[in-house]
Amino acid sequence: MGDAISDDEKRQLVHQLLLQTPPGEFNATFNDVRILVDNDNIMKQCGKTYMDYFLEQHTPVLVSGEETVALSREGRLPDGNFLAPNTKKVFSFDPMKKEATVVGDYSGPLEHESLRTVIREKLGDYIKNHYLEGVETVLARTNAETNKPEIIIVIESHSFMQNNFHTGNWREAWNLSVDESSGSARLKGTIKVQVHYYEEGNVQQVSRKDVESSFKFSSDESLADEVVRVLEELTNSYQRAIMEMYGNTFTHTFKSLRRALPITHSKMNWEQIASLKIGAELKNIKA
Repeated sequence: MGDAISDDEKRQLVHQLLLQTPPGEFNATFNDVRILVDNDNIMKQCGKTYMDYFLEQHTPVLVSGEETVALSREGRLPDGNFLAPNTKKVFSFDPMKKEATVVGDYSGPLEHESLRTVIREKLGDYIKNHYLEGVETVLARTNAETNKPEIIIVIESHSFMQNNFHTGNWREAWNLSVDESSGSARLKGTIKVQVHYYEEGNVQQVSRKDVESSFKFSSDESLADEVVRVLEELTNSYQRAIMEMYGNTFTHTFKSLRRALPITHSKMNWEQIASLKIGAELKNIKA
């Protein structure tokens, strides 16, 4: 037998497998990995990995029945808890139970709150019109280097249909840098799409696109309008690119994976198959 796997290697295995888990399938993967590792102490030591997974997935959580928040590293407070920006609640998140628990009210500074609110309201209407199960979270802060407003936008939409053997989500994370003195802004973000289809097979597609755009504005209202316009333009462009890629895959790539004709370069004459050896064998089997 080969050398036994060390505890460090097992921890690395847990980390790699769980972070690759398709959306909506964490529990199933966790249970399989637990059997594979066969060491609950090691599983308990990997709590950071579990949290990293839900942060990466921008998992939506309901906070005190009032606000749904898309988890993100930017929304995490220094003490490890999270901020619900609309209700100003501070909450903890249990990655094993996938539950949020309110621990108190937020008492820190509210930076650029009027700008954040205008953008959130405009963005909320956009999400309702474009995402079937969409969640948006808008945060505001001051950039430590530029001392200028910075808006963080996190969007998540998913479809978990295990009964039909497929799950997937669409995730966006945006950073809006605002220069009020010049009336200019830059929106920079990452769009991620992850889909898993496993009926009579196992196919997972993971893609990402880094995008950015700059624009002018004259007021908080016009800035919010421009943010929504640019978001729609960039995401629509990416969606079209994905659809074109799949179209080319089905019409060209898959066809190149198999012969158009047998190696003899002649089509099978199915009407005369009985005269062939294989036809005789099939008749014998049927008899």
